[in-house]
Amino acid sequence: MQRLFTRDRKMFRYSDLFPRYGVVPRGIVHIGAHEGEEYPQYVEAGCRRVLFIEADPDTYGRLAPRFVGNPDVVCINRAVSDRVGRLPFSRMSGSQSSSLLPPKEHLDVYPGITLTGTIEVDAAPLPDILGEFGIDADGYNVLAIDTQGAERMILAGCGPLLGRFDAVAVEVNYAELYQGCGRIADIDDLLFPHGFERVEEISPFHHSWGDAFYVRRG
Repeated sequence: MQRLFTRDRKMFRYSDLFPRYGVVPRGIVHIGAHEGEEYPQYVEAGCRRVLFIEADPDTYGRLAPRFVGNPDVVCINRAVSDRVGRLPFSRMSGSQSSSLLPPKEHLDVYPGITLTGTIEVDAAPLPDILGEFGIDADGYNVLAIDTQGAERMILAGCGPLLGRFDAVAVEVNYAELYQGCGRIADIDDLLFPHGFERVEEISPFHHSWGDAFYVRRG
């Protein structure tokens, strides 16, 4: 699909983005949580209820303690994918570049960030994870995915659950930064059949990747 407009070079600010498109967040599922850095921005946007899901057990070990005693936040250590099982996870020297997919052009775009090792992590589709932990999907109507190339796998594994979200904020790729990663057209193909429209697109750091915001119409 042709780009709708010139990619913005600013970061998303959800306190502006949600009201602009009539999104009233009841709860946010954030896949690829890292250390939960986005939480203050979610609170600023009027949403304290967040489900953080992080694949890397070491990163999760830094994430979970930050929210001990916060009744609005749930943290889960799982990789979200389109299948159940143990999957390889590529750890990068910059932890925010780690991924379920091995790096490819990322090594050229960011030569200072290198592959430091590969571990195996427990993976499952999002609906399975919600069921395993007894989480009611109705409490969450915004999906945020920041998983360095694994976004297509995650969305494919959601199935009909996608139609229960009002908005999706997702990292998108314009090049094969990770082996076999989907491009933005692949994300469109997964979300459009569920009634979503791509309404915002930004690329603040490098032209090979960015973020997109989708809103479900009707």
